[in-house]
Amino acid sequence: TKESRPKDVDGLELTLGWKAKLSPAIKAQAEYGGGVRSYRDKYLRTTQGAVTDKLRLDHLHRVAAGASFGQGTLVPDTSVEFIFNGSNASVYDSKQPVHGYVPHYFQFWSAGIEPGLTWKLPFAGGRPKVRVAAGVNARAYPFRYAQDKNGTYTDAKQSDLEYSYSLSGAYPLTKWLAGTIGCGGRVQTSNSKFEQYIQTNYSLL
Repeated sequence: TKESRPKDVDGLELTLGWKAKLSPAIKAQAEYGGGVRSYRDKYLRTTQGAVTDKLRLDHLHRVAAGASFGQGTLVPDTSVEFIFNGSNASVYDSKQPVHGYVPHYFQFWSAGIEPGLTWKLPFAGGRPKVRVAAGVNARAYPFRYAQDKNGTYTDAKQSDLEYSYSLSGAYPLTKWLAGTIGCGGRVQTSNSKFEQYIQTNYSLL
């Protein structure tokens, strides 16, 4: 029977990173991560909602870069991140008067930036550090439609905006060990006012 185990996945991930000290005051790093997920028992739908013989396949690409500037008591830094998630998974909802069939439902791209500031506390040789940061991340779904408050698809594509903030502290205990503590929060807004998951049509990641 098809889709008796729709969440069974085979996955592979690869990460490559780079770090460098560009000057006495500037440190930089970059990272690429890529992955693929093959769903063993999750099948695509046709434009009429019929189950096909083609399986769902997702691939994710992530590029991130960051840098810190300075050697003094206050050290600013910033980081950026770009993500693309490709997916052939389709959704069909017969209750939708328009746009009942949505291809590439889970496909999205996102871009974010997070500036921060690290303060070396004026005791214990400046070893204790406190960092504050705030960021913003935008995510867009090129195929998924935003829903109104009644759950009906509109003609606009879904887009989300997320704001984040964090506060963390670190104190080196030895050369290879440090104690850390932190807290943070996120606020997200979306032009989609309603979301209803259709279990018979797709599974969430």
